[in-house]
Amino acid sequence: MTHRNLAIDWIKGWMIIFVVLLHTWAFHEFHFYLAVDVFFFISGYYLMLSHTRRPTTTVQYTWKRIKTIALPFYICLLFRCCLNWEPFLSPGSYDAAVEKWSELLYTLSFLEEFGVYLSPEQILIGSWYFSVLIIASFFLYGLLEFNEKLATRVLFPAIVLFGFNAMLVHSELFSYWGRVYMLGSQFVRGYTEMAAGALICSIYQENKASFEKRSVFINIMGIVSFVLFMATMFSSSYLDKFLIVTVPWILLAAVIDGSWLSKALERLRGGLISRIGQFTLYILCAHYPAIILGNWCNEHFFNSSLQGFEHAFFDVLFVIPATYLLYIICKWIRGRKVLVA
Repeated sequence: MTHRNLAIDWIKGWMIIFVVLLHTWAFHEFHFYLAVDVFFFISGYYLMLSHTRRPTTTVQYTWKRIKTIALPFYICLLFRCCLNWEPFLSPGSYDAAVEKWSELLYTLSFLEEFGVYLSPEQILIGSWYFSVLIIASFFLYGLLEFNEKLATRVLFPAIVLFGFNAMLVHSELFSYWGRVYMLGSQFVRGYTEMAAGALICSIYQENKASFEKRSVFINIMGIVSFVLFMATMFSSSYLDKFLIVTVPWILLAAVIDGSWLSKALERLRGGLISRIGQFTLYILCAHYPAIILGNWCNEHFFNSSLQGFEHAFFDVLFVIPATYLLYIICKWIRGRKVLVA
């Protein structure tokens, strides 16, 4: 059994909480979408770590990622489509039906980032995140397989430099729905941040002894950076660019052997937030259709009387059992070997 990094789980736990709260729309004035950027940094870090410890082919690595994501993703996608079944049953709903099935087709393809622009209303259960994760993993791992030294010393730094430079110069790239020629800003951000995460892992692995000697400094920087990152999400101004400075320190402070956070969480046996972080994938898949169901119940049973924080709390009550049910279903299917683990 692989030893989990409780500090990473703790960070993921906080980030997924903010993602869920963002989609309840009670907190839409805050910048909770920045939590997704942290996931990309972490994904890139573990991509590099996986290549270092157990190198494999790009196709095998990507296929493993798809298998991990596909089952909970498509279960929730099917449920999400069922929640939108009403247009198919209404008179004169041909156009609505075509739109829904086109939306489904784009989502299933995982290719919406390449040349096909989807409005925010057309995005299904955060499908853009999974498409970016799959595609970026394929390209980045492919560079590592081709030449690890060239990738970590030249190509990844170049990707990070040009990617963040583009986002700093063109502030609209920090918008979810911006475009960079044929690419969506989601892909540019995700690809750049995953490359940054992989670069952080490479630098840390090559200079581990040096980092451990400075563990106190890194821990302090990690704490300060986490506080600043939280402040950025709650700020009334768009301070997205500061994630470039804060997230690397947060990640380093979580993975170094002398991590204060890891030691504290080990004594707490992980704590509630770390346990939530272990179910990040299932929460990401389940929360959006669960919130839609919560909205429907609020509309039909409470006459839309629940607003603001009450509405957000009501939606979260649907997310918790939905996540657990999804986890149980996936575990049952994998146990029956429908999907190879």
